[in-house]
Amino acid sequence: MNNVRTFTGYFPLWGVSFDSEECGLMGGRVLVCKPYEEEWRKILKSDVLIEFSKYHQQNITGIEPQPCLCLTYPLYDDISFGMSKHAEAHNIPVVDTEQALPDQGELPAAIEQQLNDINIQISDAIITLRLLKSGWFHDPRLIEYSFMSSDDFSQVLRVPGPYRQLFMAGFDERFPTFYHLCISDLSKSQDDQSPLSEIWNLIQRYRQSGGNMAVEIAIQNFNNAYSLVGNVSYEQKIAFLFTSLDAVMGGMSLRKKGNKYFLNKTEMTLLFRDRIYEVLKNENIPFAENEARWLDSIRSVRNPIAHGAKESMEKVAEENFERLLALIRIILKRYISFSTRWNTDRQRIAQLSGLEENTSLVEAFNKVVENSFLGSTEAGLLLL
Repeated sequence: MNNVRTFTGYFPLWGVSFDSEECGLMGGRVLVCKPYEEEWRKILKSDVLIEFSKYHQQNITGIEPQPCLCLTYPLYDDISFGMSKHAEAHNIPVVDTEQALPDQGELPAAIEQQLNDINIQISDAIITLRLLKSGWFHDPRLIEYSFMSSDDFSQVLRVPGPYRQLFMAGFDERFPTFYHLCISDLSKSQDDQSPLSEIWNLIQRYRQSGGNMAVEIAIQNFNNAYSLVGNVSYEQKIAFLFTSLDAVMGGMSLRKKGNKYFLNKTEMTLLFRDRIYEVLKNENIPFAENEARWLDSIRSVRNPIAHGAKESMEKVAEENFERLLALIRIILKRYISFSTRWNTDRQRIAQLSGLEENTSLVEAFNKVVENSFLGSTEAGLLLL
């Protein structure tokens, strides 16, 4: 067995509360844990800790570590640094010690692959957390993240972002309600199931199936809606949510041609509200009919923002933002799941649904939702 040196990347989730001192696995290589105090002081630039301690009039050693997304990889050279103690303590096999290290000539490509993989895993971790439940946190890549070596803790590579000093004054009323993470949300091992691992696996199955641009647009705009107020207005934030919803539902209105309605080229019977109701009902959402009716009515907010309102829509956007965010969180998970089915079983689904195989994902999803509403058991199963 090779004695493989490793490094760990630390991506702090500032302001997030975590109810455990233990580590938990989200999925892939991503662990969630609070660093030890000495570890915490090493992975952050000292000027942040010094200014933070001055502002709060406390000793630098008393600053509570923030929970971090942590990933451990083989260390090919001294470009990146890290620590593997968390993974090893919980028997999580994040490093293949039997894998041969790359030759010197292969190092640049191997390191680039590591960096790409880290970015993908962190991106998937962020959307996994946000799809699980409500609560705000900033993308840690925009604040600061670090890499530390497993055998030389003095070797730390820090990557500061544009919002590195955002939380210098603490976590006060300037910020939305922060995310609360529980150890029960996480897994104990690769074989263990948890609420977060279910969503993580949902995303991995989707990516392995080939993905879809409509889903990527929906995910990206859902993520954009978490932008910090002050930098982005509520009008802009809720516009991101409407764009995400449009990528799923194809807009809030169908095109009428004669006595028929169409979503792009697909003939439809159900209007927007009934299709939303069917998705929410299949997710066992309480008061699904009321929520669908409300979501249909909120086009009175969407349309003025989309087409240029004469008066500010900021107040009404803020009042409706969280409710809309919660509903899109539910709908988006179902859309991701269906996208995987469509990518892997398109011929059968198209045949069952009366669609052409080259039908777009948006049309296919909405047609299957419609068929489920109209009583098709097969269509209902496709939405599970």
